[in-house]
Amino acid sequence: MLSTDDVHSPVKRTRDDCSFSDSHDTPDTSSKRGTSEQGVSPDSVAEQENSLIFNPDAGRRKSEESLDVHNLTTNPKSPTTAKSMLHKSTRDPVVRGAITSLKSIADIEVMLAAARGELSDTHGMSETLRLAPGETVMFILYQSQNTLDEVVNAFTEELSGMRLFVLDLAALPAHEYTEWDSTPFQLSNSGSAHSLHKLAEEEEEEALLPPAQRPSDTPKRRTDVSFSQQLHKAGESLIRRLTDLLQVDSILNRHLRIDKKGNTVRGEEQAKRKDPMMLPAMVVWRAPSAPIEEYPPAAPETWTNTAASQPEAFNVRMSQYGGPLVVKNVQGVDAVHSLSLWKPVFTVEHLYRTLAATLRRAGSKKDTSRSVIYLGASWCPPCMNIVQHLPIMMKEDIPDNVQCMVKADMDLATPVFQFFGVEVIPVFMVLDNAVLFPDKQSLEAAEEVPLETVMKRIRSAEKERKQNSQRLDISKFIEKNCTGLRFDEDF
Repeated sequence: MLSTDDVHSPVKRTRDDCSFSDSHDTPDTSSKRGTSEQGVSPDSVAEQENSLIFNPDAGRRKSEESLDVHNLTTNPKSPTTAKSMLHKSTRDPVVRGAITSLKSIADIEVMLAAARGELSDTHGMSETLRLAPGETVMFILYQSQNTLDEVVNAFTEELSGMRLFVLDLAALPAHEYTEWDSTPFQLSNSGSAHSLHKLAEEEEEEALLPPAQRPSDTPKRRTDVSFSQQLHKAGESLIRRLTDLLQVDSILNRHLRIDKKGNTVRGEEQAKRKDPMMLPAMVVWRAPSAPIEEYPPAAPETWTNTAASQPEAFNVRMSQYGGPLVVKNVQGVDAVHSLSLWKPVFTVEHLYRTLAATLRRAGSKKDTSRSVIYLGASWCPPCMNIVQHLPIMMKEDIPDNVQCMVKADMDLATPVFQFFGVEVIPVFMVLDNAVLFPDKQSLEAAEEVPLETVMKRIRSAEKERKQNSQRLDISKFIEKNCTGLRFDEDF
């Protein structure tokens, strides 16, 4: 039985100590989070006024003064500033725990441009949008609140080991539907969003009627049908824009030629063979500027049946420019939790440095603390079985002295799997932090420890491993290896 003495405070441990525990961590934005977590941003009351169908005139005005952000790709040295890019986004992101609700595609543009060092001035840029060197984040792109509720929940917000940035493509500022398409977007004057959606529903019903019973078209109806058609076209344009911005073809369509920055080199024949990014979409993206040895050596094979065009350059490109690691149509919260709940690690060096950063920040006594590694994959049914229980395990089962929980995904962390010799998943492993970091110098300067020494320490620090997918078995295994003998309970 699990003792109540072993039940920890989930928020304090999982978010403060481990959630953002990469050795290249997120900048301190506690003041921002503290404000946002109290409620909705004051600017959110104007949310409807900034959407396409509620304020089209404002959208046209902003479109006229919009910045050509594509210039960042063709001329990275252009004097682009965060302020000039964000003038298009009139609302600040809203932060609740690990989840940040973005309000504009411009938020993503400035986030990635700043991470790559392509902005001449980041003054005025929200701390929430700053990515630390090598930080791994998740973008979730969707089209309705109901869809978002199906892929994230309160556990995601409270317990996730990486930051999640969510963006509703149906609630963007008006100009973002207009400025990225060569065809002008003509807005009708039919009034509210409700009337437009009602008209669309009526048209669907009329299409089922015999031609003789269908109402005759009026000029007003023809105008609104044109609006509906253009709205659909604008949606397709947004997907193309986000596909380019997040460089998802480097993972989703790796049969296409990719340049040294991860951008797709398209040809007419290649474009016909492209697989589109389907919504709701989940994109795991890693920022540049971490050491090369901390990035996966090659792109994952799971999401495509074709060979990578430049596998030898993958980690070099990622270290210089960043890019996506996972791109998939997400169906359900477990798919998100499989990658987000426990901090991801990709190589042996990255594992060691992530654990060191966590212990430094936690300030705990390493001689009594433990680290737990989960080795699994999102396509593995037994792994997804245990993923269903991970939130409750984190809140109720895992002892207080577990200072960090990290995940090595089979498709992203091949070096870690090879090092541990793991072939059957899921596997849970407990490490003794006192053996991992025998002195203060090894903890404070983990980046300087040679790989050979790192491997030796990790092998010595392993207390036990267990291949199992049942919550009760895994919880007992972790408790046994993380708690000492207590005379009143064990005898």
